[in-house]
Amino acid sequence: MASEAQCLEAAFGKLSPDERPLIRVAGANWERASELAREVVRMGVSGLMSFGVAGGLHPSYGMGDILVPSVVQNEAGEKIQIDDRWQQALDELYGATGNLWSGPMLTVDRVLALAEEKAEAYRETQAVGVDMESYPVAEVAREMELPFAVLRVVFDAADRDLPELSLRVINQDGTINPGRVVGELLRNPRELGPIISVGIKAGNAKRKMKAMALGGLPFFGLL
Repeated sequence: MASEAQCLEAAFGKLSPDERPLIRVAGANWERASELAREVVRMGVSGLMSFGVAGGLHPSYGMGDILVPSVVQNEAGEKIQIDDRWQQALDELYGATGNLWSGPMLTVDRVLALAEEKAEAYRETQAVGVDMESYPVAEVAREMELPFAVLRVVFDAADRDLPELSLRVINQDGTINPGRVVGELLRNPRELGPIISVGIKAGNAKRKMKAMALGGLPFFGLL
């Protein structure tokens, strides 16, 4: 998403032009994630990474926790292993935070907004988190024999519902649409609380991702 890309771009400004990784925004879209992964592969990248926010699935993990999955899987149960060397490097960089978790990452083609949906997904997969982009990027990495890793921060904990309106006021690139916010408030002023809650979560997630991007410069600079 755009907010995730901004965090990386801010950090990569500290790298020389030759060291800066290529950044693409898939906008929580399975097909676009695959297309963009193929695009950067054609440009000669040495590996692929899925970076951003995720929904929490493990009941013990909270908002802001870091996920460094060991494997990504789709809803059919098909799995792709993360590159061991890259996962180890990320573990070493972020492990000192005390809130880093590994395990499977589930990729789906829709938002799991309800706690009940997330609980069901966890029962079926034992995945630590859920996103909408990692698996198709991993497919491209596997096909092209490139290393691949995932680095995500939990946006919504497993026991929390995402407000329904959050799906209506957030653009595809992850930014909040002010016009839709105003429209929702005009239709129902009681939605102010949930809108503020979504905004606070988005702000907290962005600050966490900025810190993750800056802390990961030794890793990104060595790609």
